[in-house]
Amino acid sequence: MCGIIGIFGMDDAIRKVLDASTMISARGKDGYGVSTGDITLTEGSIERFQKAATQLKSKNALFHNLHSMVGRVMQPFSVKNEIFAANCEIYNWQELQTAYDLKTRNDAECLFRLLSTEGTKALKELDGVYAFVHWKEDNIIFGRDIIGVKPLWYYSEGKTLIVSSEAKVIKSLGMAPKEVEPRTVFTFNLKDGSMTKEQRNFFSLECPVQQSKDKAIASINYLLEHAVKKRAVGKFGILFSGGIDSTMIAMMCKQNGYNVTLYSAAFQEGNVKEPEDIIWAKKVAEVLDLPLKTKILTLKETEMIIPDVIRLIEDPSPVKVGVALPFFVCAEMAKKDGMRMVMSGL
Repeated sequence: MCGIIGIFGMDDAIRKVLDASTMISARGKDGYGVSTGDITLTEGSIERFQKAATQLKSKNALFHNLHSMVGRVMQPFSVKNEIFAANCEIYNWQELQTAYDLKTRNDAECLFRLLSTEGTKALKELDGVYAFVHWKEDNIIFGRDIIGVKPLWYYSEGKTLIVSSEAKVIKSLGMAPKEVEPRTVFTFNLKDGSMTKEQRNFFSLECPVQQSKDKAIASINYLLEHAVKKRAVGKFGILFSGGIDSTMIAMMCKQNGYNVTLYSAAFQEGNVKEPEDIIWAKKVAEVLDLPLKTKILTLKETEMIIPDVIRLIEDPSPVKVGVALPFFVCAEMAKKDGMRMVMSGL
């Protein structure tokens, strides 16, 4: 998870970007970078970055904060007249690098080089999730993965464009954010303020007319195991309820020898019995012989956490908050254990 903020065609864009960057600081703390088009600055320390960046002046600025999973490679990338920032997990980047004879250090740089040389047609070859902003001469090209896993928001009026990983950044500038439609790649022209859209097709899913039960089970097992394997990096956590989804993920991680810890959180107040999720999480963790950490929230603790959850998911919907709340608590536990990634069955 990384953060992107692009402000184009606004006075004092650097200051606005730096002020807004504090709102998305949780998205990455491994590196910071900003580009004015003429100057690209990157630093590993937020203090050094802010000190250096405040000296810059521009009406255009592209900011990135890094959460490193594949090499600590700073962004934005800057090559000749192209600037690029991405929040991505491209699982087949090494295969694409070989196929296109590229020399890149991680998945984000591979995505940049592909878009630079092949254009947006290369997006259909990606196995992964992503959001990107590609500043190429007078054009700002931006988009996200076809399902919409990685967030991206924008606002445009006249010759002004704002793009951000989180809607709150655009709201803080007094603008109304729009969510980037996952199956649309936008191109904004800095000179005349025009916006063009490239529509992309969704997946074409073919269902076999007839398939034996054994073959169907084998196919599902292969797909699930492959999905887990390509996401597994170092030690990581699993958001665990003891239900079917999280149990299957945990079992596959156990079978493949991954270094995982299970995390489970639930609400309990007064004399209410122990939550079912915690009961089953303990039972299944014992059977799988995997470490489990749990957190029981009281009503008071829950009330204190809810504002943080709403701020992060940018939605006050009770249903979404109810789903996100145990995720948030488990992620906090995983963070304290030094985990950089967690898997979930949801």
